[in-house]
Amino acid sequence: MGRKLWTEEEEQVIRDEFPYGGSKAVQEKLPHRAITAIQKHAQKIGVKQGVKFFHINDGYIVLEAKRGQKFHLHRLIMEAKLGRRLRPDEIVHHIDGNKMNNHPDNLAITNRSEHAKIHRDDEIHRFVAEPQGQPEDIV
Repeated sequence: MGRKLWTEEEEQVIRDEFPYGGSKAVQEKLPHRAITAIQKHAQKIGVKQGVKFFHINDGYIVLEAKRGQKFHLHRLIMEAKLGRRLRPDEIVHHIDGNKMNNHPDNLAITNRSEHAKIHRDDEIHRFVAEPQGQPEDIV
């Protein structure tokens, strides 16, 4: 036989650990699994994307897959946390206001109106419009 089936618990470890810790973080919790097996299974269940590179866009980390698809890291992490794809109406909010802090505990799901209210009412999350030109140029 040779092949060992993956349990639901093992797949959950992949979903929880792989997006931000990689295969080594998964192997720490599943020491009986080989790194290559973890990588292949993560890709099979949709947790690992074949990432070509990443860049920062408006403060968010964006991953680009081999086929040119682009993914916001915070959305991928939330999907892994939930174990499902996000709906188009779901917005992932960074609780501490730091778009680079993509730890699952710092992410929350909102809708557009709730998200706008958070940014309007909370000093930490308020959108700040940057003035154009020099102060003496603004009338």
